[in-house]
Amino acid sequence: MVRSAATSGGKAPHGKTFQLVKGVNRMFFRTRIRAAGLIAVIFLLPGLLCVSALQKWAHAQATPPAPAPQIADNDLNRYFHYFQTRDVMLNISLDQHRIYGFSTRTGGKWVQATAPAGTTFDVSTIALANSVAVAQAGNRVYGFAPGTGTLESVELPSSEPVQLSVSEDVACFQAGNREYAFSGLVGHWDTVQLPTSDKLDYEVATGLAMVHYKSQMWAYSAAAGKWQMIDTAVQP
Repeated sequence: MVRSAATSGGKAPHGKTFQLVKGVNRMFFRTRIRAAGLIAVIFLLPGLLCVSALQKWAHAQATPPAPAPQIADNDLNRYFHYFQTRDVMLNISLDQHRIYGFSTRTGGKWVQATAPAGTTFDVSTIALANSVAVAQAGNRVYGFAPGTGTLESVELPSSEPVQLSVSEDVACFQAGNREYAFSGLVGHWDTVQLPTSDKLDYEVATGLAMVHYKSQMWAYSAAAGKWQMIDTAVQP
């Protein structure tokens, strides 16, 4: 008697057939993925090569940057430091021993001043606005007034650098227990003694400077070149 695989307890033939079909489908799927990747490379590679070639061509055709202009030895660099605003031109000599000022308002000529012996102009302290310029050298601060075309200086108690503040036409600073102000209109320094040597708050605006301590206030006029003080605690 001949028994079938089904009746003899063996596995059905269709199980092997399913595994074979499954393997064939997997191979076919992988083959399609590889083919799609190959097709993508075939189509994209020429485009990428073309873009790279265009980039190289554009780089080759680009105009090289122009060289930086060279300033001749007889140009502005011979003055070492040069500053300009609307009414002021300021120069400092190569050795920093002399300062020069020129006013576009007066149309005059260059004026100059020399730093005290053994000192130079401290470029870091230079401050200028449209109608005033100031610079320190040792224990002196020099102010240039385009309103008069003059350079005027004031002596300080020491050579310690001071913080110079400027507005349109006024310069102001504190040194010790004194407040100093300079007018770019009339070319005049004025100073007042303060009740303390502590650093006080002061303001510099067009035409004036102000400093106050408790009930006292000092105001400097650029038009007059003078300080005036009031004490609001004093009865009339």
